[in-house]
Amino acid sequence: MRSLFALALALTLPLTASAVPLELTHQGRLLDSAGTALSGSHDVDVTLYDAPSGGNVLWSGTHTGVLFEDGFYSLVLGTTDALDASTFDGDAVYLAIAIDNGSELSPRQGITSVPYAIHASTARDVVGGIADVSEVRVGGGTVIDSDGNIPYSHLTGAPTTLSDLSCSDGELAQYTGSSWSCGTPAANDDASALTTGVLSPDVIPIGNTADQVAAGNHRHDIGDVDGTVPYSQLPVGQESGKVMPGDVTISDLGGLPLSGGTITGDLAVDGAFSAATLDLSGGLRVGDATTCNTNTAGTLRFGDNVLQVCADGDWQDLYREAVGSSEQSAGASCKSILDGNQGAPSGVYWLNPSGSKAYEAYCDMTSNGGGWTLVLKANGPEYEYHASIWDEDNVDNESSPDTSWSNAKYQAFNDLDATELLLKSEGGNSTQLELPDTKPMLAWFQGPTVRLTHVAGSPNANHLVNGRSPTICGAPFRLNTGRASDDFPVRIGGYWVYEWSCGYGADDLGEPTGAESAGFGLRDDVWTPHVYNKRGFGLRQAHDYNNAPGGGQVSVGGAIYVR
Repeated sequence: MRSLFALALALTLPLTASAVPLELTHQGRLLDSAGTALSGSHDVDVTLYDAPSGGNVLWSGTHTGVLFEDGFYSLVLGTTDALDASTFDGDAVYLAIAIDNGSELSPRQGITSVPYAIHASTARDVVGGIADVSEVRVGGGTVIDSDGNIPYSHLTGAPTTLSDLSCSDGELAQYTGSSWSCGTPAANDDASALTTGVLSPDVIPIGNTADQVAAGNHRHDIGDVDGTVPYSQLPVGQESGKVMPGDVTISDLGGLPLSGGTITGDLAVDGAFSAATLDLSGGLRVGDATTCNTNTAGTLRFGDNVLQVCADGDWQDLYREAVGSSEQSAGASCKSILDGNQGAPSGVYWLNPSGSKAYEAYCDMTSNGGGWTLVLKANGPEYEYHASIWDEDNVDNESSPDTSWSNAKYQAFNDLDATELLLKSEGGNSTQLELPDTKPMLAWFQGPTVRLTHVAGSPNANHLVNGRSPTICGAPFRLNTGRASDDFPVRIGGYWVYEWSCGYGADDLGEPTGAESAGFGLRDDVWTPHVYNKRGFGLRQAHDYNNAPGGGQVSVGGAIYVR
């Protein structure tokens, strides 16, 4: 059996109040029951308790490889497992050890203080630091209680009756010279005593509500005020340079009297403003008023790019930005712009059919009743039958809408509803067609074959291209049409025949077709030896009949308008 022969303890503390860890030196000598001293390297488990037996564990730590020489050993607690200063809060602490995972040796050893540590249990001075205490006492009396309050009785010279006051919200303690009471500050004091000194705008007496002048007779010349008084901070009366007496709000004033002088910055007027002459070095900006009657006659208002004057009980336009003239005033379509302005000329206008994206588009305001929106121009093999421009949500060369014959696809192709088509040829021919329903051209081309009703102009696609009209097989115009064998499909146009019969199969609507096709979006990979001018808009023959009324292969520019 081993026993603890001797135990010595020392508390090692940092010299300054910093974050240095707490360390405790423990030394002793260990002998077994026969009196033989322990030697060699051993593991030592150290535990601190709050009682000599049983009790609670306050701290524990393990030191491995501790060297024993003739039973003597030395440990520094806190180097392997940190100590907490709160463990040594003044209550008794007991130390126990165990060797090489064995049972604790007994008895436990009480930890005692060194002389200076005893003195440190009561702080003598606190200099330059923070005192974290439950209360502060001086001479046995409480100076600051546990809630952080200073007892009223400790305030030198304070009237004892103040401690008995209990004021309501909005009230203040008032001293009359002999006693204290609760009361409301006087907001309407007569300011006639303010006759000398500097009167700053932030101390001008005001009433109980915003923008009111305090009651009482206290007119004062603004000339008595030293410095600049902004009108936005100073309630003014009917006389030039005078402060208005009584409870008067700025909005109730009949006007803002100015006798000469200059207002620098913005002048915001809530109510009427009268002046014999109003000279402005900058602009005059008016708001968006709502009421127009006999009392507000002559009032100007501006909103949504419209300047109006109130006259005869209604708002009359002085200026209205033309619909379609800017991105902010974009129209729904060329047709709606023309409906609102019958004199609108052809040209580029701003449109926003969906309400979410405005863009520029070319409007034809004269052809076939006007109001046509240009959506596509075809003049090259890029716009052949299988090109993505026909059934995908994209655009091409849209930056400058014009009437040239270069390839272009505009946003209106994708989002502008259409019930009518106007097809134009570079050769000067045109045809007006009616669609069976209303939707954007992109949606039409993403769907099946559609019959188009001829309204005016070229009776068939061949005539549209070159002005000639050979025999027609089936209806003259289709959208997304093709023969059953799909040899001669066309996006907008039709089939025709000269000399040959109409026995070349049926189109997608089951009607007979000829061997030739004309219109927009001709297929570009059939009858290649015979088609030498393959473009986005034109006429294609299966054979080259140079003397045929169809005129052989013809390739010109074409444009599609919608309404």
